[in-house]
Amino acid sequence: MGLHRRRPDRHPGATSADAGPESSQVDALPLEANTVDTGTDAAPACNPLAPFTDIAPLAGVNTADGEDGARMSPDELTLYFARLVGGGKFDLYVATRPDRGTAFGNVTLLDAANTSPADESHPSVGGDSLVFMSNRGDGGLERVWSSPRAPDGGWGAPSELATIGAPGKDATFPFVTPDGLHLYYATERPNNEKGLALWKAERTTTAMAFGNTTNLAELNMPLGLPHLDGYPAMTADERTIYFTSYRPTADAGTDGFNIFVAKRPSAASGFSTPVEVTELNTGDEEWPTWISADGCRLLFISNRQGTMSGSRDIWQARRGM
Repeated sequence: MGLHRRRPDRHPGATSADAGPESSQVDALPLEANTVDTGTDAAPACNPLAPFTDIAPLAGVNTADGEDGARMSPDELTLYFARLVGGGKFDLYVATRPDRGTAFGNVTLLDAANTSPADESHPSVGGDSLVFMSNRGDGGLERVWSSPRAPDGGWGAPSELATIGAPGKDATFPFVTPDGLHLYYATERPNNEKGLALWKAERTTTAMAFGNTTNLAELNMPLGLPHLDGYPAMTADERTIYFTSYRPTADAGTDGFNIFVAKRPSAASGFSTPVEVTELNTGDEEWPTWISADGCRLLFISNRQGTMSGSRDIWQARRGM
């Protein structure tokens, strides 16, 4: 079972007609706020040490086709995600809402970033660029691409970030920080071992190419053991990271992808030993995609019971007090 499986499980009778009403294309969108909402609609503070207890499918966006790679803007009013279309490929979409208490709506296709017949997934906005995974080139390899913000608020023509991942190797699951200077992703493991491991790349300005790539060895499975780690989701201060791993857990034994978390005292420090986020994991599979700046709300993908027609869906979890 591969970590970067491109197709969610689908109910045999599910078709694109099962999806709710939506617009088909969009090129111009309002700029998202770059700070966390502290207005009257802001969610109350949580206990950062409390477990996630309020766990449910994210309202307004899931369909029988299947969704993946969901990330919110810092103000949590814009959602970028991927959807399987026509049973064949993933395309990028965006949804909006007026406040946090309202379900997402106005689901629109990010037409400028998508291409046929390639997959596009895991959109992440940082430094006025839309970073995402696509297998449109390099013989079908998954690579990291970036679209610049256009003057009208939409997205320009994408180009591959050639410095991310070794040439001829998959580089996938990109997660860029809001300032656009740090990129977390998965690519080949050291020493040419098969599988995927978590890495980080940096740059000092958004006009530069990413460099200074570092293997996050403390997060990855040791060499010689089952080796599939990916789906990084980082808090804004880069002190807490959630990711998925194919490693032994209490609920899954030696089989299945589950969510783990690791912390560090500063963005320049090494991470602690990862621990399983047991309240989020089931006997099915889970992949984290986004965590709020305050650590109170987390998005993840799961094919667990309760998903729409057996597909992968976007789920949200909230911490208690």
